[in-house]
Amino acid sequence: MKKVALLVLSVMLLVSCSAQEKVNISLLTERLCEYDGFFVIDEALSFSEKNSDTVFFEYGGENGFVMETRADGQGNTEKINLACSHTDKIDLFTQCVKSVISVYAPNEDADKMIKELFENQEPDAGIRYYETKWYSCSAKLSGECLYFSVENRKLSPRSEVEFSLKQNDIIEY
Repeated sequence: MKKVALLVLSVMLLVSCSAQEKVNISLLTERLCEYDGFFVIDEALSFSEKNSDTVFFEYGGENGFVMETRADGQGNTEKINLACSHTDKIDLFTQCVKSVISVYAPNEDADKMIKELFENQEPDAGIRYYETKWYSCSAKLSGECLYFSVENRKLSPRSEVEFSLKQNDIIEY
């Protein structure tokens, strides 16, 4: 009986220690603030509309950061977009991005993602992409704005568009 109780208890502890992949905007911002003390969320400027949430925040004492998230039908965050108007603060922005990756995709190698996306820190060098098995990331550094995006492909699977020549698709001239 003691062995069965110990087995049940150990299984429950192992399950509770696993990283929760599905998060809503409230849980995401709470975890970001706990993980990295540089995040200061401005609740007064945050708003939601349909499946999109926009959060303005201060990072490392600098204003001008914004995070927009898109949620699936159950309210789970499936995509995060970050932008910053301080184009001279690339290192601060990459530190912010690393924290977002570490919280949103805890099983991914955040350092490798950062290296691939921000290795060439020259503005207007084009959009850079990086994909793992479950996440798609992109980044753009320009003279006006710094941008980063991460999408959970488990929550927002790619859809294939089928080509068709149905009768109502044919246009006659």
